[in-house]
Amino acid sequence: MRKPTPDELSNLSRGKIIAIYSEEAGVGQSTSCIQSLPEPILDIYIEKRNFVSSLESITKVKKLLDEKHEDWIKRVVLDWTSRGNRVVNPTTHEDFLDFLDNCYQELKKGTFPFRSIMFDSIGYWVNVELPKRLEDEAYQSKVDNLKRGETLRSLTEQVQMDLRAYGSLSGIFNRYMGLIKPFSQYNVIVVLIFQGDNSPSYNKALICAPYIKGKMIGQDLKSEIDYAGIVEKKYINEQLVFPPQISFDKLGYFCKWCGERPKQLNGLPLNFKKIFKLE
Repeated sequence: MRKPTPDELSNLSRGKIIAIYSEEAGVGQSTSCIQSLPEPILDIYIEKRNFVSSLESITKVKKLLDEKHEDWIKRVVLDWTSRGNRVVNPTTHEDFLDFLDNCYQELKKGTFPFRSIMFDSIGYWVNVELPKRLEDEAYQSKVDNLKRGETLRSLTEQVQMDLRAYGSLSGIFNRYMGLIKPFSQYNVIVVLIFQGDNSPSYNKALICAPYIKGKMIGQDLKSEIDYAGIVEKKYINEQLVFPPQISFDKLGYFCKWCGERPKQLNGLPLNFKKIFKLE
């Protein structure tokens, strides 16, 4: 059994697990994370979208007068990665789990080079990618157990999940969190990004909460994290501005704040360095 020293315990305050979500897409969650998290950042980029568009909107690399767009983009990416930032794209459950485990081993050895990790988005992985795998396994099981003369409605049967699959989804997510939570104990900032779900199945009383398939995952999530906030667009004089705003104590929403509570917890600019005094 390892017994942390008082100095080690006091340093734990720098590590945090933060869940953020929004009611609509395109609010600026990903871009705000890249802009305001302590570097170097490990971006576990799960959604199949153009990651570079976030860098384009916040880079300080100026485009030269006659420079081709693709050449400028190369300089933008090089500038970001030269500071130690990295992007990885997990492709399978095993790939994802092995990667997290390898990162954890680096943490224990003191060789993990990143100050922040963002899962963009963990919600997409749990709600889209993992169910695909579970649906494929369920369909293959049905095919293997067909009796003579029976047929399957291939398209319909391929996209169905039974109660066992939802239970598996919850168990797999718990395994992920078992590897993710220790990062905060090593002073790493972890951000889990979700889309929002109006009146979620795991708490119908909420106006909006992180969208997660499976009631058990949603019910357990608040105990797995330190902070949770709803991200919303911000307007000044009816003009949309960046960054968006985040609220950690908004009535009717899935929110959480650990530790000493500041006077203002709602409508804050989504800047992690300022909110958590990380500069």
